[in-house]
Amino acid sequence: MMNRQRAASSFYHGAILTTALVLVVASVTDGVLHVIEFVSMDGRPSVESVTAVGLQVLSPVVAAAALLLLLSRDWGAAARGERLAAGGEERAGAALRRLDEAIESIDQGFALFDAEDRLVHCNSRFREMYPRSAPFLPGTPFEELIRRSAVRGHFAECDPRNPESWIAERLNTHRRAAGPIEQRLTDGRWLRVDERRTADGGNVGLRTDITELKRRQSDLAAKTAVFEATLAAMVQGVLVWDADRRLTAFNQKVQALLELPPGVLRPGLTLEAFLAYLVERGEFGSMGEDFSAGARLAELLNPQGSCCERRRPNGHTVEVRAIPVAGGLTLTTYIDVTESRAAEAQLRESEERFRKLSDSAMEGILAHEAGVITDANRAAGELLLLPAEQMVGRHLNDFIAPEHHEAVLTRLSRREESRIELTCVRSDGRAITIEAQNRYVLHRGRAVSMVSFRDVTEQRQAEQLLRAAKEAAERASRLKNDFVRTISHELRTPMNGVLGMLELLQEAALPEPLRTYTGTAYASAEAMLGLLDDLLDLSKIEAGRLSLEISFFDSAEAAVAAAEVSAARAAAKGLSLAVCVPAGLDCHVVADPARLRQILLNLVGNAVKFTQRGGVAVRLDLL
Repeated sequence: MMNRQRAASSFYHGAILTTALVLVVASVTDGVLHVIEFVSMDGRPSVESVTAVGLQVLSPVVAAAALLLLLSRDWGAAARGERLAAGGEERAGAALRRLDEAIESIDQGFALFDAEDRLVHCNSRFREMYPRSAPFLPGTPFEELIRRSAVRGHFAECDPRNPESWIAERLNTHRRAAGPIEQRLTDGRWLRVDERRTADGGNVGLRTDITELKRRQSDLAAKTAVFEATLAAMVQGVLVWDADRRLTAFNQKVQALLELPPGVLRPGLTLEAFLAYLVERGEFGSMGEDFSAGARLAELLNPQGSCCERRRPNGHTVEVRAIPVAGGLTLTTYIDVTESRAAEAQLRESEERFRKLSDSAMEGILAHEAGVITDANRAAGELLLLPAEQMVGRHLNDFIAPEHHEAVLTRLSRREESRIELTCVRSDGRAITIEAQNRYVLHRGRAVSMVSFRDVTEQRQAEQLLRAAKEAAERASRLKNDFVRTISHELRTPMNGVLGMLELLQEAALPEPLRTYTGTAYASAEAMLGLLDDLLDLSKIEAGRLSLEISFFDSAEAAVAAAEVSAARAAAKGLSLAVCVPAGLDCHVVADPARLRQILLNLVGNAVKFTQRGGVAVRLDLL
């Protein structure tokens, strides 16, 4: 029987000598002290199980404490028993040692006080927990032990300068031994004190270090607070169901979103009852009972999770997600997506309009993210001889000549927005020149570059031809100017000789009409010299170096001189040529006389040349 008891439970063995001088070996099972072997005075062994003195305790260690108390009380009887049974003493000593070793081996602090509240025994763990109560001498009153620690600042709730009220309260708790209490020490530790009365009025207590438990409780409280704050701050309505499909947590958002009266959501509510309530109030419209009892319930409990949208009776659209989480929990979220779905519909309409507009554009249009094409219009595909859908997903550099790859990557890294000209390679291998302009825009929360481009190959070729023609014309103009300057200089020398001879003839005594002819020839020679000057002026004008020589002169004389040059031609055609100057008109002007004479010569000469009959008149007047 003793072997079966040792195998069924944990035993603490002790040995006591009762007043009847009987050696008892006891065990504790389920808080009851059992005598499992005793030896009578005549040394005859017996084995049986009886309840000793009706002692009721809460743990094996407390029962062992009771044994110690009995040992202390009956030690005298043990001494008399020693004279009667030497063998019994040896067995009792061994049992006592085993009991002491058991008490020392436990992780809790153990202390036993007698009926007068004096220390009987404590283990080393108890002494480690209350080092400021030392020394722990047998017979020391409990009050003295706690006072030492109190005045030495060992208890966090006790003011060491005024400990009396705390000591009184602690003594009251100790004497009542009503149940466990918690103590916080000044070194940061927490102890749980569990004290109970023994049958003879003593006090046995266990001290358990619960510092780690307190830390975990604090962490749990903090995490719980964070969890509750997170639930309250979430824009979604949240329901948390346990493995038994019972409600464990929810936030206020779900009550407002589903317009639930107070009290509908409560801890312990089953998922089936919740869905039945929603069906009853018409939440699912025509779905009816099939929703709560059938496929939809199974979908909510799908271990892979689920997501659906439904339209509520108030017209709002709600997205419902069921998310399985660790520990068999299911998280159900509700969010009102009415506005977002309306916005998505508007966005789709806008994108469709944009698609139609871009497809009708003559220029190629494409969108890209970090160089990867996400969309392209019809014109872009036509320019590159590739269907637009086959351009999507490819990089820009797939269509750009290799010599421009580095420039494209640099623009992408800097997110530049400017006009650029590149050489593209079409799908048939032909290179074309494109002119592109890009702008970065936000599309669905992402930065997208919109690029418009057009083929400018023919335009650039035409511009090249124009540049070549312009350069050729400029070369021809330079040759012409060089020729004019050369001719002007070459003709000026003989013309000066002609003028010199005519001047000599004018000074000679010539008869009329030779003198008139000589004067006309001299004027014509001067006009010819002016024409040469005009050729030089033309070269100066083209070179941008023409300058005027301003002076004060008589414009009437200039008009008469111009008419005299053309007089002979007018007479040959039978035309009259006259210069008309109103009486009293002041004909003096400030101008370039050479340029004015040149203008008048051209006007009069053209008038005579293109007039067939009648006459030509040069009239001076004030404007």
